[in-house]
Amino acid sequence: MEVDGGLYPNVPPGFLAADSTRARIKREVNDDGESVMDDIDNLPLSKRMRMLLAGKPSGSSSGSGSSGKVPTCNVDEAVIEEARPSKGAERGAIPKNDPSHQSMPRCGRNEAGPSRQSVDPCYVPREGQHLSDVAREGGAPMILRGRGVRTHWPDWFRDPQPLFFQVLERTPLFGLFRVRLSKTNMALLSVLTERWRAETHTFHLPFGEWGITPYDIYMQLGLRYEGGSIPFEEDLPIPTEDDWMSLLGMMPDSSDFSGLRFKLLWLSANFSRRIPQTEAEAVVKARALILYTLGAMIFCHGNELVSSRLLSLVADITFPTSYNWNAALLAHLYEGLDKASRCSSRSFTGFYPVIEVCFFDHFPHLGPSLINRTPPFPRMMLWYKDNRSRTRQFSDLAWRSNVDALVPDDFHTRPYFRSAATLTPEAQEAFQASRRRRILEDPRVTKWYLGETFLAVDW
Repeated sequence: MEVDGGLYPNVPPGFLAADSTRARIKREVNDDGESVMDDIDNLPLSKRMRMLLAGKPSGSSSGSGSSGKVPTCNVDEAVIEEARPSKGAERGAIPKNDPSHQSMPRCGRNEAGPSRQSVDPCYVPREGQHLSDVAREGGAPMILRGRGVRTHWPDWFRDPQPLFFQVLERTPLFGLFRVRLSKTNMALLSVLTERWRAETHTFHLPFGEWGITPYDIYMQLGLRYEGGSIPFEEDLPIPTEDDWMSLLGMMPDSSDFSGLRFKLLWLSANFSRRIPQTEAEAVVKARALILYTLGAMIFCHGNELVSSRLLSLVADITFPTSYNWNAALLAHLYEGLDKASRCSSRSFTGFYPVIEVCFFDHFPHLGPSLINRTPPFPRMMLWYKDNRSRTRQFSDLAWRSNVDALVPDDFHTRPYFRSAATLTPEAQEAFQASRRRRILEDPRVTKWYLGETFLAVDW
């Protein structure tokens, strides 16, 4: 593919010509039907050590035995220390010699280290910067920014479009298109992020670990937990001009591109107000809306861009049936929380509004009062601003105090039991998936979901 004066003028020539070098974690299924990891030898040494120490399954098909169990072994502490990445070496961290490091939030840790006296066990000292450093020293919460997420699309559905709706109903992403939400409480999310641990992907509350599960994602957003992993971006083809014209009928200008990503605004400006007159026109608009949804909700990075490589996934508008978008959204959300909790970013990435509504469902005494409590599906529609009669207003420190004071009796273990959607096979599949350890993947990252460490939620 020509680069100079070609389709993607801002991309280095070597990037387009180079083969993918990212090692893909292979998966297989053991006798219990659980996903296990393969090819552990291809992983970095630091990651292999962390997996062995945590007791995560390797499931190597070449070894003796396929149960995925890791044998007990004695690992020398010096080897562990050598394998542990240095500060700032983790993915997404900003090196200290980077000019932007000076503008990053300071977490307030002193040279001597924090006092361990009368400290909440959830605010344990740890290596590197973490938002809990501020909480441990009694400082005001650092309010993180929420950027880029779109929770409704009035321009796309402004006029009656029966053909368009018929096409959208054939895609399992249809639940996302119905979601509407009021402004997210960033103070609450910042306080919860202080208690987020990237090692377990859970919020460490005063009485146990709680987090967002695949079951929550299905009930709140209607995304099924089924299908295979989405290919990594570097495994997807770079679209040619013919691809753009055949799938969308037009192509962004060079000014709309940033590398291989293009502006969401281009999709909205060119497709949102179209009124399809034929099914073919409805399919084209549906492809544009799905691409917009991937950049604005599922894989939101806060930069108003979406990868052009994802265009190949919308060739068939029923494509989501082949991929597990529930796991992909959750993996991307975990990545955003990991970066925010480690002070690698001052803003959230991923579809963070789902954290707030899940928290209110499990801890209703801190949530807003609702006018109509009849549970809709997807459930996130229940929390739209027009259905809120009163929203509890707390200061930043008051939100932290409320979270610090949570007790087991405050936790609602069955927030969805009134919904008829819990009886569907799709809900049961997501429910069972939430009880076990799983691998979650989006086009960029791979994350562990440790279902066995969560608080008992309906099981």
